[in-house]
Amino acid sequence: MNTNKFVPVMITPFNLKAKVDLDVVSNLIDFYLAAGVKGFFANCLSSEMYSITEDERLELTQHIVRYVNGRVPVVATGSFGLTVNDKADFTKKNLRYRY
Repeated sequence: MNTNKFVPVMITPFNLKAKVDLDVVSNLIDFYLAAGVKGFFANCLSSEMYSITEDERLELTQHIVRYVNGRVPVVATGSFGLTVNDKADFTKKNLRYRY
């Protein structure tokens, strides 16, 4: 019985055109699930989140939540923006993807 419990901060793979590669994200999710993850941190403050647009961050979050489909919890945070209000607005947008 595997008693290890871990929740990875996901990396974000890109294709050769520097766009988020959602097919590889799905493969990464499958890899982590097979390894026994107990949840995911998606769209957190990892370095690549600063290299993509707000729309791309939201698309990535939506894809992860839908692909995981409730098999394990997904935490999507990352407060982006210059002001507290900007950060709150972005967090609210992420909340749309709760299932």
